Formats: sequence, C-alpha cells, structure tokens
Amino acid sequence: MALRTAIVAVAACWLVAASFMVVLSPQATRLMASATVAPGHVLYSREELIEAAEATRAFVTGDREVVLVASADERAGFTAEAISHLLDVRKVFSGAVVFFGATGVLLLTLCVYGALLDRRKEIGGALVVGSLVPLALGGAVLVVGVLWFEQLFSALHGVFFAAGTWQFSYDSLLISALPQGFWMGCGLLWAVSLALFCAAGVILGLIIRRPKWRDGQGA
Repeated sequence: MALRTAIVAVAACWLVAASFMVVLSPQATRLMASATVAPGHVLYSREELIEAAEATRAFVTGDREVVLVASADERAGFTAEAISHLLDVRKVFSGAVVFFGATGVLLLTLCVYGALLDRRKEIGGALVVGSLVPLALGGAVLVVGVLWFEQLFSALHGVFFAAGTWQFSYDSLLISALPQGFWMGCGLLWAVSLALFCAAGVILGLIIRRPKWRDGQGA
C-alpha cells in the first residue's frame, strides 16, 4: 500500500513538472511570442519584441551569457526592478527544473524497487491513478484560467513573489514582449502537454498491469 501511494504521488508530481518543462522550451517561447506580440510598440519592431521574449526566457532559465537591455525607461529596456523580478523568476524556474529531475529519479527508483519485488500489477495501477490525478486537477485549473485568467495569474504570482515586485506598465518592454496572450498561450500549452503526458502514463500503466505482460502468458 505504501509503495502504491508513493508512486501515485510522485508520478502525479513528475507529470506536472514534465509538462511545465515543455512550456519552458525555446520552441514554446518562440511560438507564443510570434503569435501574441503586438507590432505597435513605438521603440521596437515585432521581430525585436520576439527576440526580447526569447532573451528573457534564456535569462530566467539560467543562461548566464544572456545580457538584457537595461534602461531606466521601462519602455526602452529592462529596469532594475524588472531585472530583479526576472531573477526571482529564475529561482522559481530553477527550482522547477530540480523538482522535475528529482521526482523523475524517485519515480524510476520506486518502479524498479516494485519490479524487484514482483509487484508490477501494483506499479501499473499506481501509474494509472497517478496519471489521472493531475489530469483532473489540470482540467480544473484550466477551467478557472479560462473564466478568471487575471485572477488566477495574480494569485499564482502572489504565491511565488512579493507584492509590488511583479507589476509593470502595459507599454513596458517586459509586458510588450510577454503580453497577457503569451501567458494564456503558455497555460493552454501546459494543459495540452499535461493531457498528453497523462494519457501516456495511463496507457503505460495499463500495459504494465496486464496479466499477459506480467505472467508471460499467451493470449
């Protein structure tokens, strides 16, 4: 029972983290920025805003070689306040990457341990349940995001960042490069990725728990 519970919990956590890694990919940033940045920014072209979005992603995911355009005017570049916020974001994202790796290793360890104990049916059932849990929670979050995106966005920022450190003018470079539509697209991408990962987890769990696979019996 303890092994099953542990696999369910760790699998659910890993699937959420894995789908978030998709959102952090360079391809995702390019796709969302290309679809959502507005060409109306008076200081930067559409392509320059997309490049700013890509540079921001690289910066917050730990690329030490990226140098953001600094400026006291938030319309012209990244202010000290904006860079400070991005450094806070980097800490959160770095933690997410560590969490993804740690839960992945732990999940693999639990599954190998269960296999050595010949508890494969239990492993398969736990993977099925562990895949359905984040799917249900993700669906609920998606509904809330569709109906009350701004409230959800603010609530999430309130959890991870201090009040007053993450709000910037609508025409700042940071907001122009990463507008609300960008984040809504990222949320949708996260939901789709989570659904696909969870579906794969359910299928894998069902395959593992099949008597034919477990016992080596014929059809």
